[in-house]
Amino acid sequence: MAEHYVQLANTDQRLEDALNAIWVTRPGAPEPGSVLTGGDPMTREQAEAMMIDLTRKSTPAEGGFCTFQAVVDGGACPWQMDCHNCEKFVMSGADLVYWHRKREQWHMLAERAPDPKVADYLH
Repeated sequence: MAEHYVQLANTDQRLEDALNAIWVTRPGAPEPGSVLTGGDPMTREQAEAMMIDLTRKSTPAEGGFCTFQAVVDGGACPWQMDCHNCEKFVMSGADLVYWHRKREQWHMLAERAPDPKVADYLH
């Protein structure tokens, strides 16, 4: 897996941009992975400041962070923790890179599926 990331780092500036982004949209969003922190990649200082703020305004969720304030303050999730379809769910750039890698993995598995029905399910 590390080799895959090294290859990406050598050939794709998008990886560097994603790793410098703190907030990106969830997998279920109309445009998954869109940077929510502005149009330009952040400086290291901006990213560090936002990470400090991250601990006060979110709580870790599977594959990202929940920004719904009631949950952050310790309340129950009103959407039964369906994080990937919730607009209050965001990911870090590192989460986004992992999500892209898993999507590639599922596509490879679907290509080797024994029949089209199984391939459709995997996609």
